[in-house]
Order: sequence, then C-alpha cells, then structure tokens
Amino acid sequence: MAWSAMRDLHRPNRRLSRWRDFDAVREFVRGLKLNTRAEWQSFANGRMPDKGPFPTDVPKRPEATYKYGGWAGWPDWLGTEAASHRRWRHFLYARRFAWFLHLQTQAEWVAYCRGKLAAKGICPEDIPSRPEVVYRDAGWVSWPDWLGTACREKDGIWRDPFPVAREVSRSLGLKTREEWLDYCSGRRPDLPPPAMGITSEPDVVYADCWVSWRAWLGVKLGAKHRRNYRDLATAKAFVTPLGLRNNREWRAWCRGSMAELPSKPDDIPTCPEVVYRKRGWISWGDFLGSGSIPAAKPGEFRAFDDARAFVRKLGLNSGDEWQLYSRGVLPGKGRRPADIPSNPHRTYRDCGWRGMPDWLGRDPLRVDKARSFRDARAFVRTLGLRSAMDWRLYSRHRLPGHEARPLDIPSSPDVHYRRKGWLDWGDWLGVERPHPGRPMRLFGAAREFIRGLGLRGNAEWRTYSKGEMPDKGKRPMDIPGQPERHYKGRGWLSWPDWLGTRPNAPAQVHRARRRQDSGGGEPDGSSKTGPDVLQPVVQGRRIRGRRGVQMVPRQHETGGNQAKAAETKRKRPRH
Repeated sequence: MAWSAMRDLHRPNRRLSRWRDFDAVREFVRGLKLNTRAEWQSFANGRMPDKGPFPTDVPKRPEATYKYGGWAGWPDWLGTEAASHRRWRHFLYARRFAWFLHLQTQAEWVAYCRGKLAAKGICPEDIPSRPEVVYRDAGWVSWPDWLGTACREKDGIWRDPFPVAREVSRSLGLKTREEWLDYCSGRRPDLPPPAMGITSEPDVVYADCWVSWRAWLGVKLGAKHRRNYRDLATAKAFVTPLGLRNNREWRAWCRGSMAELPSKPDDIPTCPEVVYRKRGWISWGDFLGSGSIPAAKPGEFRAFDDARAFVRKLGLNSGDEWQLYSRGVLPGKGRRPADIPSNPHRTYRDCGWRGMPDWLGRDPLRVDKARSFRDARAFVRTLGLRSAMDWRLYSRHRLPGHEARPLDIPSSPDVHYRRKGWLDWGDWLGVERPHPGRPMRLFGAAREFIRGLGLRGNAEWRTYSKGEMPDKGKRPMDIPGQPERHYKGRGWLSWPDWLGTRPNAPAQVHRARRRQDSGGGEPDGSSKTGPDVLQPVVQGRRIRGRRGVQMVPRQHETGGNQAKAAETKRKRPRH
C-alpha cells in the first residue's frame, strides 16, 4: 500500500483518475457512521462485513492521498467533529458512574466503551472513552482513582470507594452498628453475603470521609428524636468522668473505638459544639472537663508584668517545664489560667519580652557563671551518657532516670567550650572514640601491635575493632578502625600483611619480576633461582607449526611489538 501511494505521487494524472473526488468520498465515509480511526482501519481491511465491501476507488490512507486535496483531520473525515466539542459530564459525576461499574483495569474500561461488556450496558454519550484526555485539567488523577480501585487497605485487599460502599450499606436496611457487624460476620442469612470490597470497620478504612454510623447505614431520625437531647449541664456531668482529653478522643469514643468506656447514649449529641452552640457552649476543655484552654482573643491576656510575676512564682526551671505546665500535665502546678498565653514570646513580643529565662525568673547562664571545662566534664562523665543524642535528651530533661541539668553547665558545650579544652563528644562524655584530628600510630608500630593479637581474618578484625572480643582488650584510640583507608599510600599492602597471617604473595611477585627485568640477580650481584623465586608466566594460546608446538603470547603481552609496528607504519613513505 505504501508503494502504491508513492507511485501515485509521481503520477498525478493516474491518481486523479483512480480515486474519487474528496468531497464525494468524505460524504460516503460519513454515511458509514464510523467513530474512530481504528474502526476505519477495520473497515478498510474487510473486518466489518456489516458495512459492506470496501470500494476500490476509495483510498485506505486518505491522510496521504488527500493531503493537499482537502484533508482536515480524522474527525472531519469520519464526521465526528461534533463529538470533540461534546458537552461531557462533570468529572465528579462521571467518576462516580465509573465507580459503580466495578471495573478493575483500564483494559476492562476500553472493552466497556466498545460495547464488549454486555452485562455492564452501553457507555453513555456524555462520558468519554478517554477520560485521561478529556479530564486532564479537570480533576484527573489516575486510572485506579477513575475506576475506584485506589482505596486499598494495608493488608492488600481492594476496598470499594466510600460512595459505593455507603450505597451498598444503605441498601441493606440495617439500623445499628451491631447489626452491621453481624452482617459482615455472616450471621444474617436473610441478607446476601458481603462482597469482597466490604469491610467490618468502615469508620477506620474510610476515616477521612466518615461521619457517623447513622449516615453510613442511612438511618434518618425524626425531628422529635433530634430535639430529645440532654441539656448541657447533664451532658457535661455524664462526659466529665470518662476522662476524655480532647476532641480526637471524643470522636473515637463516639465511634465506639474505646471498648473500656461505656457506649454513648442516644440523647448525647455527637457534635455538641453544634447542638449546644447557643445553649452555653464554651469550649471542648470545658465540656470534657480536661481544662483545655480556648484560644483567647487579642487584648484578653494579662499585662506582661503581671503575667511574668505570676509565672515566676511557679518555680519553673526550663522552657520544657513551661510547655508541660502550659498543657496542664505538670504535676503539682495546677492549670494555666486562660488569661496567660501559652506562647508568651509571640503575645508579648513588643511588650517587654526578653527571653524564656527572664519569663521564668531564671537568670541566663553567663560566661563567668559557668563551671570550668574540667569540672563540667568530670560531672558529665559520671552520668553514663553514650552519645550526643543522649546528652541533648538529658539537657532537655527528657532522659528518664536523670535529674535536671545544673544551670551552670551549658546545654551546648561544643560551642561554650570551643576554645577552652573541647575536643569531641567522646571526650566530653567519657566514651573512647577516635577523633579525625587525633594523631595515630605510624604504620609499622600499629602493624606490629596488631600482629601480636593473633587475629585470623578481616571478620575477626571487625569484631575486635568494635570491642566485642573481651579477651583481646579494647582497640587503642591511636589505631584506626579502618586501616586500609588511613594507611593508604603509607605502607598498606593487604589484610594478610596487616594481620600477619601469611606472606604478601602479590608483593613478592612484583619484586621478583622487577629483579628479573633488571638482570635477574640479587642486589648484591648474585643470582638466585629455585622455587623461592616466582618466574613470570606468559599466558597465551598454543599453535602447531613446522617447529613444533609454540606459545603465542596474548595481545596484552605484545604491547611493545605493536608499538614498534605502529612506529614503522608511521615512518613508511606514502606512494
């Protein structure tokens, strides 16, 4: 077909005489009611007998034949240009329709759009067959999101999207959570068995979309029942002994996720902040009895001097203790008043704020008040800390089993004692740890010490270096844990040479070859032969000729000959 099209380009007279006029052919093609280019190819190849035989005066490649004769694209050729400007259904409604089809893959969607899934029906005209193109800038995410297979649980089981699952649950006619659990457990023979995508914990799986069990099951309450709630005081009297601390725990209790607590009565609303909005509602802390402080408006806080005087009487020692007190979890200090802000550095930023030590009444640590480096280091080494992270936790009073850090020891000793004796964290905490700038032993002395340990391999060296061989003692701090890096270029040969397990054979080979290349003798002028000297081995391939079997060296062994041949060829005169 490609050859005939090329031949027609060189014979324009035959081309015009062979094919019909463009307008006539396009009118004929539009009458076939083809929708896509793939259907046109099927018709041209004779795979659509219901459309009749393919005419001989109609080209199979109209885009090439009528390229300069009126061609305007496949929608214009097939008569589907109106479909490209069709008013499609909104993305959310179209995706909801696709969810209820319960298709799993893109291939099934394509088959459905082509009408090959008779059980699913026919695709509506206002839903595109290629949603990834139509809804590219209107909400498209992915094919799993379009088909509803993106909602997956941790155990790998595919779950139906929330609207689909809720529609199924509402069609069952269940009234309570207990009836739903019985249905999911198979104890309701009067109802159809639960499908694969149905979960017994919809409040957990669909936590982002969850409202309530009544909304999930479609239970509608009458106006009389909606108004039959307890008054605010009676509801608070029932809720306060439960010990709920915040809104999140309240929602969990309303969902029934706290089995140790009694279930929520029907006459206590799930959204008390809405029901009691005009009946005395203050805040969640007031309703639950947890003492949570509501967000105060600007101008409702105490003056800076009065607030600071109150806070200084509390005897707090650090900013961490202030945060605990501000949240109401510091024992023995009571609850923070509502007119004292939890973030004073923001509220009093322009009203006299000078820092947390001034706010708490603790003078900031000054250079002249800090302990000397040696005294501070001696005290810290008695704490038994092992790392810089342990020190930071201890410094913030978050390390169990340790008292508060003294005020005359800085929390950042690496900065405070930078030029007063500081080496590293290992030296500060009393943990032996090599420092990058600490001098190491010379290679010969270090190797002599290691050979005396009797280690047999690299694995034993790693174990000894980590201090896991008590019978060998601890590795000295002036011997590196990675000698192959530290002594590279300073005498390092190999692990057998470092540990003294066997002679360094590669080094002997190199020394023997150097001696043979220089004349085959010892440095004192004598020659030495025998099994102790390793002779160089010429590797290659054997060939058989007139002179018997010979060894032909490989290409890398004849580098000198090749260089001479290249030099001779370069000097050869050109003819």
